[in-house]
Amino acid sequence: METDPGRHRAAAGGNRPVPFLCHGSGCLLGQGHAPAWNLNRRNNAVKHDTQGAMSMHDTNTTPELDSGTDDNLVKLTGPAHITESAPRREQSGWHSPTYNTSRMVTLDPNRVAANRCVCLESSAREMEYYRVLRTKVLHAAQQRGGNSIMITSALPDEGKTLTAINLAFTFAREFEQTALLVDCDLRRQKVQDYLGISGSKGLVDYLVDGCSIPDLMVWPGVEKLTMISGGRTVVDSSELLNSPRMRELVAEMKGRYENRYLFFDTPPVLCGADTLAFAPLVDHILFVVRAGQTPLQEINRALSMLPREKVIGLVMNRQDSELKNHNYYR
Repeated sequence: METDPGRHRAAAGGNRPVPFLCHGSGCLLGQGHAPAWNLNRRNNAVKHDTQGAMSMHDTNTTPELDSGTDDNLVKLTGPAHITESAPRREQSGWHSPTYNTSRMVTLDPNRVAANRCVCLESSAREMEYYRVLRTKVLHAAQQRGGNSIMITSALPDEGKTLTAINLAFTFAREFEQTALLVDCDLRRQKVQDYLGISGSKGLVDYLVDGCSIPDLMVWPGVEKLTMISGGRTVVDSSELLNSPRMRELVAEMKGRYENRYLFFDTPPVLCGADTLAFAPLVDHILFVVRAGQTPLQEINRALSMLPREKVIGLVMNRQDSELKNHNYYR
């Protein structure tokens, strides 16, 4: 793993250190480690110091889903059922909720595999990264209190949506815990596309048309996980995300089930006012950074715009594609 001996501490939004919660790069800096920001002066991109890190896998490569080999495919022949913790739950007398009112959908296995939604299959090679990420996020949330987590980034194409999906699916595997994934990127909705789901009502239908909450809920056949899509695309998304009806919905979802964690996929901070409008409604913020590509000044600028006390960590995400154009809503 490439490191720079010169350390540059990110100063955005105050002096409290923000921990790195890495996945894909094979290392993790714990809650107690101050994040050492390393500036590569040649490309002005973020690197991270690995001192005190826990090595898990080969740190030079990111595991890939190779569609040409059966071992790496996410195998779905219909609705997926995650039952990793079922024996322990049955022994304790705890049972998963039933989804009588949620609309059941079938995930598209080809779409899921192609988009690297790896956490439907326990044997997926990247699964362990998300288990570690889940543990760090869960500990941070339990220490601070609150069950709602917003996932965002500074710029487009940093992996925030994939992180939100895989993290929500991984949380659903946790013992005596349920997860709700909500697509709040109302101008560029990707959760449905990543999972191959179509034709469902979503958040906009609730905020604009008065659709009831049960009509929004989608069950993808994954035990202990429900979803709310964005619905149709809208222009006045920031106003909707900070509307009284949105505040009521978030409050209702946060308080309905004691052991439910909520995951909100929101737009990049520097692409508009949506995420800033929505941030006051959540308890925690997870910030996704594309390793080796995201300009440090853009990260600093984005973090300075967020409520710093809510940022529980930065996810270092490894991706291979070139950084796309910053024109997010074109």
